Amino acid sequence: MGARLIAVSPQTAKRAANITEQYGLTFDLLSDPHNSLAQQYGIVFHL
Repeated sequence: MGARLIAVSPQTAKRAANITEQYGLTFDLLSDPHNSLAQQYGIVFHL
């Protein structure tokens, strides 16, 4: 269908790369350490 899965994480770019390698992710894991993108989409979740 031409769809593409991406994930956005509040982790640093280095940590996101490590997670991608560690778990063999086959989709992009984007780094958003300051939650800028998440805030723009209204999807910030605080623990």
